[in-house]
Amino acid sequence: MSDTITIPREEYETARRLLGATTDALNMAKAQIAHFTDEVALLKRMLFGRSSERLVDTPGDQPDLTGFEKTLELLAAPATPEPATAVVPEHTRKGEIRNKGKFQLEIPDDLPREDMVVDVPEAERTMADGTQLVKIGEDRVEKLAYRSGSYYMRATIYPRYAHPKMPSLGIIQEPAANGVFKGAKVDESLAAHLIAEKFGQHLPLYRQLERLKSEARVKMTRQHACSIIQQSGDACEKLLNEAIKIVLGGNAIHVDETGVKMLDPGAGQCQDCKVWVYAAGGSNPPPYAIFDFTTGRQQQFLFDVLKGYRGIVHADAYVAYENLETKLPNIKWAACWAHARRKFEECLGGPSDGLARWKAPEAMNRM
Repeated sequence: MSDTITIPREEYETARRLLGATTDALNMAKAQIAHFTDEVALLKRMLFGRSSERLVDTPGDQPDLTGFEKTLELLAAPATPEPATAVVPEHTRKGEIRNKGKFQLEIPDDLPREDMVVDVPEAERTMADGTQLVKIGEDRVEKLAYRSGSYYMRATIYPRYAHPKMPSLGIIQEPAANGVFKGAKVDESLAAHLIAEKFGQHLPLYRQLERLKSEARVKMTRQHACSIIQQSGDACEKLLNEAIKIVLGGNAIHVDETGVKMLDPGAGQCQDCKVWVYAAGGSNPPPYAIFDFTTGRQQQFLFDVLKGYRGIVHADAYVAYENLETKLPNIKWAACWAHARRKFEECLGGPSDGLARWKAPEAMNRM
């Protein structure tokens, strides 16, 4: 059986012509693709190459590049003119120009320094076969510190050790201490000094920073000092919560409050506020006292703090304390005898023939 197919002559000629036309169209498409590829490559060199080669005049002895006439015309077109510039006369700004964000802390190089080495114990530097580890370097952590009357740099040094013949065992080094200010060049002793001066001596931060600059030539921005105090407060929050649990966990506490003035910008006068103190009581109490600042003297402040407390509350005759037993049944109010004793002391200065003057000592002795 033969595989030959016989077709009429006319169909054969038609098929051959279609095949020839398709071949010509394919060759033309290939030529156009090659042409466009070369054009894109040239445009890339002109647009993204070195600036000195962006526009290159064609010398007269070189043949023109066929097919690139329009492209070269576009590239040779005059560039968009630069916007006109105006000359601004110089002037002098009044006041000091602040370089915001330029520095937070500047420490002179000649500030006294003290080194403290935190070394790996000698027993851990000896391997089981007796090989001694070799010191290959050290890490230094320098922080600005304070002691009574002076500022200095405290440098903590952490030596690094490795096996002399087996580096694959890695490096042995004591871990760094967990400080409050990680990554900062401020020691906790300086933070304690700033806080004690601000809240204990009522010395504003800007005055402290001026003294720091004059005494130790250390420059610190006020924003950085505020950040130090805020971070210190955040770190002490856990201690505060633990102290509250201990004080309110006893069976007796002493409570009192005192008035303070708070600046109220825009109001035209200071706002009356209160500081409440909750001190541990009872037999052999822990030496803790909790201070709570409130913007009023409302009874609710007291109730909110003592709502989970069970025990005796020693306090004066302020109506809020008298209402404790009604609002919080688990609390027993014990009136302050010291306040009552004052009234009898006042009687001692009364008329010599008055009965109160003679009865006062007896009452005071019974107290």
